[in-house]
Amino acid sequence: AKKPDPAEVKGGSTKKEAATDGKSKLSVETPKSHAKKEKEEVLEPEGGWDAACLVIVKKLAKLKDAWPFLEPVDADALKLKDYHKVIKKPMDLGTIQAKLEEGTYKSKTSLLFPSDCRLVFQNAMTYNDEGDDIHELAAKMWDKFDEQWNKLTASVSSTNPAANSVGKAADPGSKSGGKAKEVEEPPPKKKKAKMQQEEEMVELEDVVDVPAKAPVRKDWRPPCAKLLTRLITDKDGFFFLEKVDPKALKLRDYAKVVKHPMDFGTIDQKMKSEAYKSPEEFASDVRLTLSNAIMYNTSPEHPVHQSAVRLSALFEDRWDKLSLVATDAPP
Repeated sequence: AKKPDPAEVKGGSTKKEAATDGKSKLSVETPKSHAKKEKEEVLEPEGGWDAACLVIVKKLAKLKDAWPFLEPVDADALKLKDYHKVIKKPMDLGTIQAKLEEGTYKSKTSLLFPSDCRLVFQNAMTYNDEGDDIHELAAKMWDKFDEQWNKLTASVSSTNPAANSVGKAADPGSKSGGKAKEVEEPPPKKKKAKMQQEEEMVELEDVVDVPAKAPVRKDWRPPCAKLLTRLITDKDGFFFLEKVDPKALKLRDYAKVVKHPMDFGTIDQKMKSEAYKSPEEFASDVRLTLSNAIMYNTSPEHPVHQSAVRLSALFEDRWDKLSLVATDAPP
């Protein structure tokens, strides 16, 4: 049978169904400029988070396995009577692109964007049984997204200048207390990012050029360990201290929803055993821990969801100020 054209198939995270002849609403052309972005933070892709994330969404949308995830699920048209009972927070790539173009994410793009992208594929894997076509496509797309997202965050960490005030004092009310030691570092040279405006998608490496000479931190582990301690000792940190025990908590769908579990305790062990080879690897696991919590507890009113969002914002703020760069070269 002839494979349906991606532009002629609907149904974000549902079973594979034939659709109307209407074209997909997901545009793969260069988007119009979104609202003026907020004041640039220390660690941010050239052109802003929204622009870099748009590249990822468009790249995903052009993959051959993306067709089920381009538009919102039309449960009525596809006669999926139980869809909205099973899927509490629908999401699709077209909606994510629209949110980026409209500036809906605003300053929280780096936190909410990856959570929404993973939610698209999580929903598909939750609604469709393992072994179903859509379930398998979602798993592949999830891996593709994680690959591109990790490239972006690693590039950002290695190309942005150091903060004007590295190691800013801790919040007066925080449990960490005291001031972090200030470290003076010269800002690195930056190259202009090359955001391709051609119809063909560019590889993510072209979005942010890694400079030949980057600022070097003699040992990035102590500040990372200190930041992890700040998260662990936070009033909301207890949610994320240990691995989730799905059986004890009777979370029957946890393993199905959360593909890559992570927790602060595991991160702490990996830090102590020097399993991380770069600060980006450490940051990726912290983000994964909190993103999993947001993704599984989808309701904004859920205490775990709220705690994860708050800690994510705190982490990104502190992480930006550290401006750590991995290097194997001696200082």
